[in-house]
Amino acid sequence: MRYTTYCTAIKYGGALEWDFAFQMVPKVTSSQHRDTLLSALGCSREPWILVRYLSKSMDPDSAIRKQDGRRVVGAVAANPVGRPIAFNFLKKNFDELLP
Repeated sequence: MRYTTYCTAIKYGGALEWDFAFQMVPKVTSSQHRDTLLSALGCSREPWILVRYLSKSMDPDSAIRKQDGRRVVGAVAANPVGRPIAFNFLKKNFDELLP
């Protein structure tokens, strides 16, 4: 239920709603709640927000841990708007993403 609520708010909201949800990521104490937020953040219909989200997944100073990068890319790729964005991101950053 939580994912559906978050995803709907982010899908039909704008940058304000997305930023609010993103700011919640480091504050939640449950790993399941954190995973739900990270997945729901990929629901945005704004391409620039999705690009920014993917960029944040590469930033070591962001709230996104390195091990959560796969979830971020998967969340964006699961979104019809985000699928080509995620594909281009993976092509562009392929060497950097390898361990």
